[in-house]
Amino acid sequence: MRVCMIGFAVARRLAQQGAHVVLSSRKQENVDKAINKLQSENLSVSGTVCNVTDKDHRKNLVELALGKHGKIDYLFSNAAKDLSYKNTFDTTEEEWTEVFHTNVTATFLLVKHVLPHMQKLGGGSIVLTSSAAAYSFFPYVGPYNVSKTALAGLTKMLASELLPMNIRLNSLAPGLTRTQFSSGVSIIKSNCIMSTKIKHDIFLFLNK
Repeated sequence: MRVCMIGFAVARRLAQQGAHVVLSSRKQENVDKAINKLQSENLSVSGTVCNVTDKDHRKNLVELALGKHGKIDYLFSNAAKDLSYKNTFDTTEEEWTEVFHTNVTATFLLVKHVLPHMQKLGGGSIVLTSSAAAYSFFPYVGPYNVSKTALAGLTKMLASELLPMNIRLNSLAPGLTRTQFSSGVSIIKSNCIMSTKIKHDIFLFLNK
């Protein structure tokens, strides 16, 4: 979780509102930077390395949250995978599978892992990060576009099944956002929105 990313902005906003935040990133360096920055603001934050495609990593992340705080009220899933920009038909089978495994399958499995703990609480709130690419495709990132379309469909399916459990599930579909993730996209940078603006929408989803 880099300090310029959407996930960091959301973690900060939730912690500022009194939440005990457990954050993660694929790299320990990013975890340490995010924790140090937020703890310097006297916010309740801890974290761990988590590659969301790794079953053991997902398990460890959930167990860390439960071990520190005894419950999980909210889940914000922001993991995403993209490839170098190229035509869709130039994508290999391995690349296609890798994108879908991160953006769709692993996201579903993380929700599934958290679900029993929210059921014990009698409810909860989950937000997944989709993309405007699910509705208006970005050029040269075919697998990403299609995976985010699939995630939008997954959101509708899971939301309907979780509603009777008093668990809200929504997805946010931001347009191109000014983060390191989007730094290689060839558009006018002034048209990008700031990740800090998106955090307000996510906060409303989680607390509605």
